[in-house]
Amino acid sequence: KTNEQSVKQTKLQSNKKFKLGLFNRNHKTIKGKHSSKSGYTHMKSVLFAITISLSLFLTSSCAGQTPTLEQNTANLSPNLTIEQQQKVFSNILNTLEYADEHNDSQYLKNRLYGPELKIRTAQLTEKRYTNKMPNTAVIPQMTDQLIISNNSGWPRINAIITKPTSDMQSQRLLFITQNNARNNYKLWGLVRIFPNTTLPKFNSALNGSQSLLSDDSTLLKSPSQVLNDYADFLQNANKSNTNSQFNTDPFMEQLNSITNTVQQGVNQNLGSQSQNYKADINNLQAVRTADGGALIMGQIDSYWKRTAGGGRLSKPASTEEEAIFGNTPARQTILVHYINVVAIYIPVKNNPSQSIQVIGAERMPVDAKAE
Repeated sequence: KTNEQSVKQTKLQSNKKFKLGLFNRNHKTIKGKHSSKSGYTHMKSVLFAITISLSLFLTSSCAGQTPTLEQNTANLSPNLTIEQQQKVFSNILNTLEYADEHNDSQYLKNRLYGPELKIRTAQLTEKRYTNKMPNTAVIPQMTDQLIISNNSGWPRINAIITKPTSDMQSQRLLFITQNNARNNYKLWGLVRIFPNTTLPKFNSALNGSQSLLSDDSTLLKSPSQVLNDYADFLQNANKSNTNSQFNTDPFMEQLNSITNTVQQGVNQNLGSQSQNYKADINNLQAVRTADGGALIMGQIDSYWKRTAGGGRLSKPASTEEEAIFGNTPARQTILVHYINVVAIYIPVKNNPSQSIQVIGAERMPVDAKAE
């Protein structure tokens, strides 16, 4: 049995919050959907000796109606009970709380890996720089829905949709995985759900959901191909060969807004900027939805290169970048590595009534250097 299965079940406390994220304030409930008014990290640009107010925001989602549960017709059982999955979640949150209090990024490895470990480590770096975690960096502890793997083998991929916090910060979607029988379940990735998004339906947690591989062939496109396509869409927008399969979403809109704002300073100061996006198909997880499709979560790396003109220095463009950049002497060019985590719904093959839909994202700089 896993460590979680051997521990007595405990009830989650509803009034406790844990810091994990970068977004969201001011939410209201819209039945069946997610709504918001706030955003990604506010960025104060010092590029090219001018100050630019940047706001990369993913508007907060509200306590939308819990997606309808569908019964699984397969004769399979979930690998964890509901109480065991709640205990897994509690253990992850306790790890985050301890790491936050002690500024201990190494402790995170007990319950985090993949892109979320890198993002959380960067957030602790920011905390050491500012002496606090961002006010919006919270994760609701209470769950709205549990998606539990019924695979007989490994990896086993579970997911959690949280409730909003008491101050109506948005719901999150978390992917939690176990790679083998001896490992703990660990938080692999987290996104904030877009506003006005209807989530796909999932099997009941009493029956469980199938964990899928990145090359699954039962879908309209395989998870790895969709992640590659979305990275190309972020890179090339309407010039992308894959733009017809994606609608412009809040994540892309805010990235474009920041890029366009910085470009104004670039034009005034004879500088340049570029961003390159690359899907990491080795960092991808997927679970089956009730309609035979899949909800995937994957990592897309991006590299934002900014060069100042006229002999000026390129400096960090946000508090997050400043924390990662540290005391490094500025030069004419700065290169910042961001990790972008996205959640995407992929319909099953031969289902013309459904289309590929991006439902949430998270973004954090994890490295910055002068060139």
